[in-house]
Amino acid sequence: MKELTRTDLRQLCLGHVVECCTYLNMVTIFDNNSNEELDRYILYALLIGKSVDGKTSLLDQLKLALLWNRPDIAESHIFTGEIKYEE
Repeated sequence: MKELTRTDLRQLCLGHVVECCTYLNMVTIFDNNSNEELDRYILYALLIGKSVDGKTSLLDQLKLALLWNRPDIAESHIFTGEIKYEE
């Protein structure tokens, strides 16, 4: 097997980046220098990914948010007011 050169590795990496850019709606960027909590971004990315594939219900998303002890994310990203719930 041929050993990859630095140029080959760069091209391979660039190909992966370009492929990821075709799914920008599933990309979450985290600023390592911000005061935000990393777990919030990880959970948010999981919720976005789950809702894009169409296979996860709101109940499953709520369970995940509560399992991570993040009711704030449940309130801001799951209970957005788009769906009317019966009282």
